[in-house]
Amino acid sequence: MTTIPNIERGRSWRARIALLALLLAPAALAQPRQYIDVGSPDFRPLPVAVAPLQADGDARAAAAEIAEVLSSDLGLAGIFDVLDPRSFLADPGEGLLASQIKFTRWSDVGAEGLVKGKVSRGPGGQLSAEMHLFEVRPGREALFRTLTDPSPRAIAHRFADDLIQYYTREPGIFRTHIVALRQVKGARELVLFDADGYAPTVIHRETSLMALPAWRPDGAEILFTA
Repeated sequence: MTTIPNIERGRSWRARIALLALLLAPAALAQPRQYIDVGSPDFRPLPVAVAPLQADGDARAAAAEIAEVLSSDLGLAGIFDVLDPRSFLADPGEGLLASQIKFTRWSDVGAEGLVKGKVSRGPGGQLSAEMHLFEVRPGREALFRTLTDPSPRAIAHRFADDLIQYYTREPGIFRTHIVALRQVKGARELVLFDADGYAPTVIHRETSLMALPAWRPDGAEILFTA
């Protein structure tokens, strides 16, 4: 007479265990986002692949420049190992959705992060870039941005900062500028450069003494001696 309650009790416990397993399954399957801890004794640069960006006909040159500048920025950051595009095994026509990407081909070349994108040119020369970051091991999209600017370099710098923010939780520096003096014939020029040392813009010129340029602490003005 005691077997029926025992069976019911066993079924009850089995049901509870099954329910608990279902509740815990999403947490077990969920993988934490990748994080780069520069101060860790186990720090190593994260291998990242920047795939050739797709582009409409009149935006191909801009797309190539965005990919080139972005790769350079990530290399300068010192926390990424930017993989050589010549090593890529994936189909160049591969799509931009996670379901369209063969992640095993990217993991085979050592990539842990994958950047893809598409660039188009709108009215007035304005560029629009759809930029994606994928985490290769879990095979998922980690970051998506739509960036607009007439300058390919500006788009590349913005997305480089986004990637640094994603992986380190710290702001990037590629939208900042360097100020320097440049000696030219008969004068000195105060010049702004992008953070990577390119794109010089002359903002002041003196035929007499000019020295010691420095940013004001809030970054709103440049002070110099003249």
